[in-house]
Amino acid sequence: MKITLNELIEKRKESVDLDIIIPMSHIGMINKEIEILSPVSLKGKIFYEDDSIYLEAHIKTKAECICHRCLQKFQVDIENSIHEKLTINEEEMQDYYYIDKNSLDIAEIVDNALVLNMPMKLVCDENCQGLCLACGVNLNEEQCDCEEDQIDPRLAKLKDLLLND
Repeated sequence: MKITLNELIEKRKESVDLDIIIPMSHIGMINKEIEILSPVSLKGKIFYEDDSIYLEAHIKTKAECICHRCLQKFQVDIENSIHEKLTINEEEMQDYYYIDKNSLDIAEIVDNALVLNMPMKLVCDENCQGLCLACGVNLNEEQCDCEEDQIDPRLAKLKDLLLND
């Protein structure tokens, strides 16, 4: 999804206000555990400051995730801020987002912001108990009869040493 910035580049305007809805089809898949459920709302502006061009925006969407502890699906609202420097100089395009022919691919910036701001481990609830390591039952829904103090048989002799002290 491209935004034309002719007036800003030609310095006829100091800033361009953004209020955009980016369709889900323009956003790539974050990863196999996160599916975007609603279009991404972006509100912000692109502006000049000290002969540099900046993007400041706030994005908002809803996603379905898989909990890393219990493997159940859950929905989460995602909100992030974007603060990026933009460039029209081809030599700087590896360090900043490039404005090519007075247009900017805003979907790429939003896509990257979603990926970079997601937590490493997604959990449905901070108190999620996850799955039993022995039998695999979801401990949020039921309790199992597995021993709590299971020890790897290769390390059982070390436990005996501790008990003898």
